Amino acid sequence: MGHEFRNDISMEQVDREISEYLERDFSSENLGAYADACRKTAWKIVEMISDRGGEPVTVLLPSRGAVPFIIGAIKAIKEDPGINSFVKEAFGTDNLVELPPLACFDTFREQKAQGQKPLVRILILPFTADASFPDKKNREIVDGMRQFMTRVAVEMLFKPPNKRTGKEFRLYLDFLKEVEGRKGLADFYERFQPVKRGEPVLFIDTVVSGRASHTILSEFERLGVDLGYEPFNQMVPLLIVDDNGRRLKDIFRKYVDVYTHTDTESVIKMPKIISEDRGAALLGVCAVIYENLIVNAIENRVCGDVAPCFGTWHDVPRSESGVYSSLFNKFINLVGMKISGRVEGFEQERTNFLRELKSYDVLTPNANMTLSEVEEFFKVGMPFKSARETGSHIVQIRFTDEGAHKTVEKICRNV
Repeated sequence: MGHEFRNDISMEQVDREISEYLERDFSSENLGAYADACRKTAWKIVEMISDRGGEPVTVLLPSRGAVPFIIGAIKAIKEDPGINSFVKEAFGTDNLVELPPLACFDTFREQKAQGQKPLVRILILPFTADASFPDKKNREIVDGMRQFMTRVAVEMLFKPPNKRTGKEFRLYLDFLKEVEGRKGLADFYERFQPVKRGEPVLFIDTVVSGRASHTILSEFERLGVDLGYEPFNQMVPLLIVDDNGRRLKDIFRKYVDVYTHTDTESVIKMPKIISEDRGAALLGVCAVIYENLIVNAIENRVCGDVAPCFGTWHDVPRSESGVYSSLFNKFINLVGMKISGRVEGFEQERTNFLRELKSYDVLTPNANMTLSEVEEFFKVGMPFKSARETGSHIVQIRFTDEGAHKTVEKICRNV
């Protein structure tokens, strides 16, 4: 929230300002608009499956902002009367989605019908890049991080495991194993089966200025991926746009404009994406970036013509998971009440949620994080120096300078 202490007003006035801002952002109307976007996302997924005669589709989530919308879409498939009725009649079940191994999806984990094959596969691949780097390099690095992960995505989505030889893909897997000790996740990415011929990838992203989605989609096109809005296209973007598009910058609005002028619900404009860049209490996941690993690799060209330009996503650390999981579940429950049309008790639930959101102060970035708060993100013994949360709630970790250089050399040895 960034409220500074002001001597000219009382703390009661500060509390009142915070309460008013939360009431305004998380109004019944904004929660209703959020639920409507989740419904539209659900229909988009269902229609893509239907258009392909009941064949599966793959969903790519490149941003934290898309996570609560896919969770809301799953909720809509199960709880919106119209969608649920259609899905059960068309596919015989409403358990359509193969759930990713993240705690924020736990609410949907249930035993599938015997032999039931999921019709929706979700690939979570973090393109997160909103971090603070040296000014003269910031834009170049941020764009480079998104382009890097686009190349990783192309390897995973369109090449079989034995043909994934791209430097970016190998570097990302080595990083997951060597720095974060996540061999299981690296193995999952290595074994991930590419989409079948004719199977579209639904790319779901939230859009504010448009820069991130523009950079990513431009890179997909540059790499030869066929973008469009028909079931036969390789990749079908679904863009959820904040402030009804008023915050879009002219140089980044190409894809929003192109897909707005179709009748395929490829662009969902809403008044306010109330979860955007507000941390794990509203997004469900933590984003982590190792700032001086990236800078060290770029400045010293340790990896040659590539560098470890990427972030990672995690569940909330165990010490904080109770608070954050509770708040996230309450937020999704409010969205779910709007989706299903349950009005009884809504205002009381909303009031309780806002009271907890305010009292735990989870929307204020932590400018000075301790080792105990971040140690679950990386391997024991890594040369930790400092950590902080950026304004967009990305955990930015620094290792010692010497430790960063040695770590980069280690993960770049196979590049």
